[in-house]
Amino acid sequence: MDFRKAVRLAERLEDIGKDLKNMGGEEGAEAFKTELFWEGEAASAWNRAGTDTLRQVLETGNKLTGTASSLRSAAQRVYEAEMRAYRLAKERTYEI
Repeated sequence: MDFRKAVRLAERLEDIGKDLKNMGGEEGAEAFKTELFWEGEAASAWNRAGTDTLRQVLETGNKLTGTASSLRSAAQRVYEAEMRAYRLAKERTYEI
C-alpha cells in the first residue's frame, strides 16, 4: 500500500466532505429562501425539495469525512505493520 497516496486521497475526500457539509448547511439554505418573493403551493414544494436535498448533501458530506477518517486509520495501521515486518526481517539472522 502506498501510504502517502492513501493519505492524500483521504485528505481529498475530507475536503470534498467539508465542502458538501458547507453547501448542505447555511450556504445551501440561502438558495432555497423563497418566502420573500414566492408564495403558494409551488413555493412550499420547492422549499421541501430544497430541504430534502440539503439534508442529503449534508449526509453525504458526513459520510465522506467518515470514509476519509477510516481510510487514514487503515493506511496508518498497514504502514505500521509493514514497518514492524521490515524491522523484524532486518534483525532476523539465518544460520546455514
